[in-house]
Amino acid sequence: MGNKLPPAETFVGEKFPPGVRFHEHLARIGKTDLSDPKEYELLGRTQPETKRLNLTGKVFLYEVAQPYDEDQNRVLAYCEDLSNFLGLSQMLEPMQAIRDDKRADYHYKIDVCKPKYKAVREELLEMGRNASQWLQEYFLVHPDVVVSSPEHFRTLVQTWGTDPCLEKKENL
Repeated sequence: MGNKLPPAETFVGEKFPPGVRFHEHLARIGKTDLSDPKEYELLGRTQPETKRLNLTGKVFLYEVAQPYDEDQNRVLAYCEDLSNFLGLSQMLEPMQAIRDDKRADYHYKIDVCKPKYKAVREELLEMGRNASQWLQEYFLVHPDVVVSSPEHFRTLVQTWGTDPCLEKKENL
């Protein structure tokens, strides 16, 4: 939209955009009671959200890697679970990942493993650990929250606090 973003390495501390903490947005749905101070802490708060939506319907939550899993049995289970959740009479087809280098805008991509992004990466990792813990301890336990392949889902979200740069170094 023509807005200029500040350099990524400046998004630390108070300047880190709060809107990127997606688990805070999930908390607004109202599937947890927000009565535990530990929950507030995982959400980056000191008190409950006052603008809760308190939605009454069910929520289908998936980790972004699930539709593109290498295990075709899990992909088919995902398609079936999502189709059933949506009440479709026909099962959805598995998604295909399409990479179109001509359309991709690499101008905004950064290598988060560069030393100048260390502070940003540490904040992202903390946010990932908090989101993973909150999802598993508070959100997924609600009967209105549905995931496909729950154990695999939990395995995926547990990696959110793992530094990808350490993996990168090990593979060199």
